[in-house]
Amino acid sequence: MANAFLIPKLTVYGENAMEMAMAELKVFGKKAMIVTDEAMTYLGYVKKLTGELDQIGISYCVYQDINTEPNHFMINNGR
Repeated sequence: MANAFLIPKLTVYGENAMEMAMAELKVFGKKAMIVTDEAMTYLGYVKKLTGELDQIGISYCVYQDINTEPNHFMINNGR
């Protein structure tokens, strides 16, 4: 089965990056998949991101079973 996904060509970083990124995300659609690891969830970064997505009306799912060296099993499980 073929799959396709869009990777934006814009990288936002630095102070107020989250606010700027939210403005950009609105043009990409109404759904997001957050791919992360358990540490980012534990540290509260995922909650901060999902709170922002809730405010702009973007639904999401969170897949946090990735580590620093993801393999094809982790990627397949995230589908």
